[in-house]
Amino acid sequence: MAKLQILIVVGQLLKLGGKERDALAVARKLGEEGHPFQILTRAAAPELAAKLPIICLERVPHTNHAALAALAKTAEGMKRSGKADIVLTFERIGPADFYYAADLHQEWSWQKRLLPRYATLSRLAQRLFESPRQFSFFLGEQQALEYSRVYHLREERFRILSPVIHADRADELRRIAQESKPENGERVRLLSIATAAENKGVDLSIRAIARCPDAQLTVIGLKSKDAKRMRSLAQSLNCDPRVDIVDYGDVLAQLQHADLLLHPARLENTGTVIAEALLAGVPVIATENCGYAKFLRDGAGIVLPQQPTIDQIVEALEKGREAKHLLHMRQCSLKKGGELAEIKGAWLNEVVESLSVYDRRKAAL
Repeated sequence: MAKLQILIVVGQLLKLGGKERDALAVARKLGEEGHPFQILTRAAAPELAAKLPIICLERVPHTNHAALAALAKTAEGMKRSGKADIVLTFERIGPADFYYAADLHQEWSWQKRLLPRYATLSRLAQRLFESPRQFSFFLGEQQALEYSRVYHLREERFRILSPVIHADRADELRRIAQESKPENGERVRLLSIATAAENKGVDLSIRAIARCPDAQLTVIGLKSKDAKRMRSLAQSLNCDPRVDIVDYGDVLAQLQHADLLLHPARLENTGTVIAEALLAGVPVIATENCGYAKFLRDGAGIVLPQQPTIDQIVEALEKGREAKHLLHMRQCSLKKGGELAEIKGAWLNEVVESLSVYDRRKAAL
């Protein structure tokens, strides 16, 4: 019996963040296991379009919410016409059979929901969860609780995945952990990896650095507008010589030279950067609202409260700066990184397994 056609929906494949990398990993895994699939998106990088069965919207609306609505409509049309049997969406849009919840759930006030953008997003989300057969993949316990509360999801309608650790990435990070030799320099070398400054608390990091004259911070990956704002903030606090803001580039090289990852995020789902830092043997200072902050509680880092003050961040930096404490955290992060490496790729197997079970059940009808 022929396997069913799976349609993967993701907003864009031009700039690859965590969500996009996860979507591509699922697609490639499906291909390896012989499942026919296609990817529906607004636009894709040419090198991806040349290697994968990607369908791009013929006409892309100018606004994000309109583009998401167009993707939802196209996916629904493909399923009705028989061009797709199973729809897996990485965006909160429906209808779809499966949803990979890469994003936090955000609630909007009733005033916002009157605006076209938020009215459209709310409608698309409601359509996603209205079917009793719809199934979701969540990345953490808190995320699952929040979605269950808002959309009244029963436990049999979702699965909490193992930590999202890509096998190839994990191998590279473990190599760094084995090769890196800590340097006892005059300054502690801090690293922040973020695209959105406010969500990831980059401004908090810079304000804390301003009060720690022996700390050097490298921020990698900020959007251009955020990068400009953060440079201005560092200048206003007279700490700009100790704050490097660079484009997203060789994260592995940056991790190799970092003493600590600083991640005082205000809004965060899991914080994949936390797991990646630990895989590289780099201790982490992060807020407790990051799902993967739980991996720091055995000594691999310091957990800050959900809305930390600058004083609390400075205190954590001073504690982490102490030679004995930093050495202990490094040892713990190496151990925790080894544990995480043992479950690399498990999340991917869980997703494909669920799709395969659905495939067999539907084929048997």
